[in-house]
Amino acid sequence: MLNECSQVQQSLNKLGASHHNLALSLGGTCDSVCLRQKLQDTRRTVHEQSAVTGAKLMFLLGSSRSLKSEQRAELQQICMLFASCMELFQRDLRQVHRLNLLFMLDVPGKFLTNTGMTCDPSGSSCDQNADLGDGEKADSAELSLEALILEVGRLMREVEMKVQAPVWSSEATTEPWTEVNSVDGCDTASTDVLTEEEVEAGSKCSCRDCCIIS
Repeated sequence: MLNECSQVQQSLNKLGASHHNLALSLGGTCDSVCLRQKLQDTRRTVHEQSAVTGAKLMFLLGSSRSLKSEQRAELQQICMLFASCMELFQRDLRQVHRLNLLFMLDVPGKFLTNTGMTCDPSGSSCDQNADLGDGEKADSAELSLEALILEVGRLMREVEMKVQAPVWSSEATTEPWTEVNSVDGCDTASTDVLTEEEVEAGSKCSCRDCCIIS
């Protein structure tokens, strides 16, 4: 179960990063119904997986006396990573809630921010659900955004109360920017730029990750 929790935690990190990248486009020129549906589907998956993982971690913490010292250390590390992931996810949820209220797609005359990007939010970079496989999911109805923010906070506090260790005491086990330097990572060396004339003309950005307006 410990190895399973570790694998699901890695998937939660990827899903949280995907949700964060999608949330950055809210209120921009690439905001759309498709984008917001993608956000809803992603946070639903994060909620289902985090609920199951949180329950398993609480069970392991309750029976940690039967674990070896190395296993207890690994369990503590997974719990701290889980709490950190939930904290970042909750922050993004609050930001999404504010932007949803500020930029309502169904309100006429509500202009969105022109970021110079008109990208398709349905790209493969947003599809991290396949990494989770056919694992167990929580049998709970989908919560509203406000209720989900409270639920994520509850999960985070439960784990933090069980693990008597400050987050700042954890140490990294991998080199920084490992995912960027990997072969399968996204190409971040693009130097595509948009001039102000191209932005005014409605040109589409060819860079997959970001664009720079000169």
